[in-house]
Amino acid sequence: ESADLVIKIGDETTPITVGTSKVTLRPSAALTLSAIPRAALTTASTVGLPTFDIKVGGTTILGAAKLSIDANELSSVTATTPTTLVTTSIADDAVITIDVTVAGTGAAGAQVTIRATRRNR
Repeated sequence: ESADLVIKIGDETTPITVGTSKVTLRPSAALTLSAIPRAALTTASTVGLPTFDIKVGGTTILGAAKLSIDANELSSVTATTPTTLVTTSIADDAVITIDVTVAGTGAAGAQVTIRATRRNR
């Protein structure tokens, strides 16, 4: 059965900023991603596309188009240019990081959701 990992990037009101490894986590089991990750905001960007990259062991798991949210939108689900997954396998205790590659203007309350299934150890 799949479960969602909801990863907050900052608080609900402070605008996000560009940076690498804004969040770092390590899963307690091997995971198989079962859906394209999603990003969401509580406050939309007025200009620019807030964009996120998810890396495992320093290597992106996303395709050429990263996880983005269009200006004046709150979710990546409706992104003009959706992302793809280039890998769906995450090892037990692997280092997962989330980078903010584009902050947009005024975007706040960012979170990334990863849907995964736990694999046998």
